[in-house]
Amino acid sequence: MIKNKYSTLILSTILSCVLIVLGYFVNNLPIFTGENLDQYFLIQKTSEFLRLSPKYEHNDAFFINVSYDKELVNVNGAGPDGVLGNTSITDRNKLYELLKILKEDSGYKYIVLDIMFDPNEISSADSSLFSLIQSMNNVVIIRDDNIPVPSTTLMDKSALADYFATITATNFVRYQFLDKNESRYIPLKVYEDLYGDVEFEAHGFKFIPFYTSGGKLCYNSCFIAFDSEHFSTYNKVSKDYSSIDYYNLGSDLLNYPFMPQESARKERITTLAKDKYVFVGNFNEDIHDTYMGPRPGSLILYRALKTLEEQKHIVKIWQILYWFIIFAGVFWAIFEDKEFSNLLPRRISEKLANHKLISFIVASLSYVTILFVFSSIEYILVHKIYSIVLPLYAFMLTKFIHDYKQFKS
Repeated sequence: MIKNKYSTLILSTILSCVLIVLGYFVNNLPIFTGENLDQYFLIQKTSEFLRLSPKYEHNDAFFINVSYDKELVNVNGAGPDGVLGNTSITDRNKLYELLKILKEDSGYKYIVLDIMFDPNEISSADSSLFSLIQSMNNVVIIRDDNIPVPSTTLMDKSALADYFATITATNFVRYQFLDKNESRYIPLKVYEDLYGDVEFEAHGFKFIPFYTSGGKLCYNSCFIAFDSEHFSTYNKVSKDYSSIDYYNLGSDLLNYPFMPQESARKERITTLAKDKYVFVGNFNEDIHDTYMGPRPGSLILYRALKTLEEQKHIVKIWQILYWFIIFAGVFWAIFEDKEFSNLLPRRISEKLANHKLISFIVASLSYVTILFVFSSIEYILVHKIYSIVLPLYAFMLTKFIHDYKQFKS
């Protein structure tokens, strides 16, 4: 009997080690990691109610909205005279004016232009704007696999910015930092440009690589955490500047009515940008569904960047041990035919027996529920998510095989 118990413990340990190794590769995936968004929404709201969750401040970021600053331009194509028609794009003259002010002061930390520059959409300011961007330090623009950058000279100042979604999983959950061709996404490019000793590298086989950052084992995909605070512009009626999340490029900055002098407006912009990340994007239309509701794309990029800065992509020993112990315990309980109620101390079990409703709830708990509970605890403590989709299937298969063998015998 003792020998069987030791054998069960050894087998549980081995299977747990295998699950940890395979789990690392699953956690590198940008999709199909199985997060229950309703679960984390409820946990986040509960944590905030109990004041267990920190508020995600963005004091080191200066967000600029360009959704109200448009110009009408021609679209090159197969139409008459080589013009397909026209469309509205971000006013590139205003964008040029903003960047010129920022370059002259150069007190910003990094500029992220979360705007697509389609080379088929031609503006009179393009030449000057692209030349200015090329001459600036610490600035990045969006590059898309299907839409080339407008000028080859801007290639080294471009990075990917999209995220993966499927027909059945349209919500944003995880952000990937390096694609299969080892091209950088915007958060990773900014992170590497600012911190020179943290180069992100892929190793091993192309289809199942492992990743390091600054020589440390890391994940290539991370769950991006948000709080429930709305992300919006300031209250124009009360002029409540303490609640500003983002500024409108034209009305709040370049054409600010309370500062008619150009020098005053320039000083205001450079003061707001000093030592900060400057995110320029569309905060009205570039909106994505997250587990905490709609969030603008620029905010997602910022939170992904902060995830890197906070080292949440680095594989931590405590997290490995945390899940290793849980996995080994569940495997052992399956092999020993232990129900959840049997795992509780005898004194607690006896007390629960006097409460029929509580006893019923405890008896109904499965090992699947246990994984969700420990996943929730991890989220509350460190706001990190370890994918439990592989362990769920592994435990279901293990229990099926074990019960089948018991039945056959």
